[in-house]
Amino acid sequence: RRGGGETVGPQAAREQQAARRDVQEGRIIPLPQLLAALNRRTPGRQLDAIPDRMGDRQVYRVPWVTNDGRRIDYVIDAQTGAILSHKGG
Repeated sequence: RRGGGETVGPQAAREQQAARRDVQEGRIIPLPQLLAALNRRTPGRQLDAIPDRMGDRQVYRVPWVTNDGRRIDYVIDAQTGAILSHKGG
């Protein structure tokens, strides 16, 4: 279950399981490590973190709220940690 009482759908559950396996096998960077780097860049906190794909690339979509209340939606490359895009802020 996710925060707010929502149930994770079958597709999201499969993506989360695949992301866990890829972290264990060293193909992608662990999410806590990516979030720590994001927090150093833009102090704040995650609202969620959603494993996804952009073409053949694994990404995390991370809605973020800064310490001063701005919302920024990041797309982060799960393999390199590079920020591919961000909206808001």
